[in-house]
Amino acid sequence: MHRFEYRQNCLYCEEVPVEAIAQSLGTPLYVYSLGTALDHFKRLRDAFQEVHPLICYSVKANANADLLRHLAKESVGRTWFPQERFIWR
Repeated sequence: MHRFEYRQNCLYCEEVPVEAIAQSLGTPLYVYSLGTALDHFKRLRDAFQEVHPLICYSVKANANADLLRHLAKESVGRTWFPQERFIWR
């Protein structure tokens, strides 16, 4: 499920008006929804549960440390990635 929605022509991300975020932090900026990212990860994981998938994520696509920490915790139950799981290209 996406956690972005419009309410009365105002974009919200997880109950927070994006305009308020922009006013507070300035622009340009990237706004991520942790809830959306985790939901998409869980859906992917659950869809392939029978085959015990190795789900990979490209840090090059998004190096947001907080997001990566949460994805790692959700995927392997801890907040670090074993070195043997890294693929350097």
